[in-house]
Amino acid sequence: RLAIGSPTALDSVAIAARAAQGDPAALEAAEIVGRDLGYGLVSLANVLAPERFVVGGGVVDGFGEAVVGPARRTLRQLALPGVADTPVALAALGADAPVVGAACVARRG
Repeated sequence: RLAIGSPTALDSVAIAARAAQGDPAALEAAEIVGRDLGYGLVSLANVLAPERFVVGGGVVDGFGEAVVGPARRTLRQLALPGVADTPVALAALGADAPVVGAACVARRG
């Protein structure tokens, strides 16, 4: 439903732009991605009990709360009581966050 012309031309930036315009199919895609992200966060939270999750990168960038909101809801609904309220924040560095993080780790040795 989202692809116009070639489906291979559709990427997360294009879907995020359509979601920002209120496109129902794009908003549904963001909800699905956010829920699936939430499932992963539930697993990590239950095992690692982190202080917070910081998410970013190509899939999340542009969508913002349209993806993070459903991820938070899934975490709250399915995680164990001690970790269900773990904060989930958007990375301030956006798509550059993974590269900057890797450089910091490499620099520390």
